[in-house]
Amino acid sequence: LARGSMAARAEFGSWLDSRLDALQVDRDVYGTYICSLLEEEESEAERLEVLRATLSAVLVRRPGGSWSSTLTYSLTHSLKHSLTFYYREKRAEALIIKVP
Repeated sequence: LARGSMAARAEFGSWLDSRLDALQVDRDVYGTYICSLLEEEESEAERLEVLRATLSAVLVRRPGGSWSSTLTYSLTHSLKHSLTFYYREKRAEALIIKVP
């Protein structure tokens, strides 16, 4: 693996752990699940939809009955940018590995 790619993955892992800690959810369970989504071949839109559904399970309902959409938006927006960066690194890495 390329050194920069490993650093990007470690940075993403730290970022994700801090967000999951802020939600007071099990980072081992949710972190592993979210990272496994990164390995799937679905489109970015499909991955984000699964992430939204997953996050909605751990968000607290407001008194009016609505989900904390600001937190959901913040997390999915940040994840979207992280996923984009991660996939660019991963695809570049795959191209480098395939070159004889």
